[in-house]
Amino acid sequence: MPVNLLAQAPQALQRLDLVDWLGVSAALVGSAICAWAVAFAALRVFGVMAGRSRSEFDDRLLRTAAGPLRLALFALLFSLARRPLELSKASTALLATLEASLLVVAGFWQVLRVLDVLAAGYQVRFQRRGQGQAGAMLALAVRSAKLAALGIAVLTLLDNAGVHVTALLAGVGLGGIAVALAAQKSIENLFGGLTLFLDRPVHVGQFCRFGTRFGEVEEIGLRSTRVRTPDRTLVTVPNAEFASLQLENFGTRDKIWFHPTLALRSNTPPDRLRRILAALRELLAKNPSLERDSARVTVVGFGAYAINVEMSAYVLTSSLDEYFTIAEELYLEVVAVLAEHHSGIAFSAPAEFK
Repeated sequence: MPVNLLAQAPQALQRLDLVDWLGVSAALVGSAICAWAVAFAALRVFGVMAGRSRSEFDDRLLRTAAGPLRLALFALLFSLARRPLELSKASTALLATLEASLLVVAGFWQVLRVLDVLAAGYQVRFQRRGQGQAGAMLALAVRSAKLAALGIAVLTLLDNAGVHVTALLAGVGLGGIAVALAAQKSIENLFGGLTLFLDRPVHVGQFCRFGTRFGEVEEIGLRSTRVRTPDRTLVTVPNAEFASLQLENFGTRDKIWFHPTLALRSNTPPDRLRRILAALRELLAKNPSLERDSARVTVVGFGAYAINVEMSAYVLTSSLDEYFTIAEELYLEVVAVLAEHHSGIAFSAPAEFK
């Protein structure tokens, strides 16, 4: 299409005589009626086929195709209907451009509807799974896809109109670089949020260690992540920084490690120490809340005034509150064992052995 055809469009239309106008009008009306009839028949046939499937996705997708399908059929049928008309080259080029533009609009319209159908389906799925941050990322992805589709549609329409899109893209590219440099931090945080969504190191509601701090994740947004600390303060960390930290997720534990080190008095006789070790091993072995295969009691070394004894076992719970209850009971039983064998914890220089 010549570059100046749009500017010459009024003159091209004025060159049409009465017979040409009647022919174009008849082609328009006939194409519209045929497009509606063909689309109606096609949608009925495909609707019957979609009704036989178990999935509802094809039904929702088919309901969105009526408008774009009629528009595309109208453009194609009008292109066929006007062929017998003896129009001027300028008029023919103008109508061909309009037909191509209608096809582009129909395609863009259908893409938008498909994106809405996909977004609605995944939004329901994310809500069922309790993945609120995924819903936010999905909304951003859908908006980005729509903007990308709009950009492609606009460039295609301009190209059909004879605009040199190469020079336009060069200008847009320079502007995009400037915008990208200005919004560098925002883009980093956006990709950080995308990384958190894809890798899923932590979920909302889980307790974690991020860097040197602890807290419960309350929200993973598009720009930042909010964590509630044990002091009940709310820490807001940019997604780019949060995703680069070493994250330790306590919410995924299947069991919790109980491993205190007892500093027994250094003047404890060997025979009494052996009896204490045996009693502690029996204590761990008979506790139903502990994993027997991991239970052990071992002398691991000597302190300044103590014999260091390490107790180790996995508590069969993922609940921190339940772990503290079990650990407290174990500590009390350890105190009872030491008292039974006339021993205790060393805090300073040992007193004279009795």
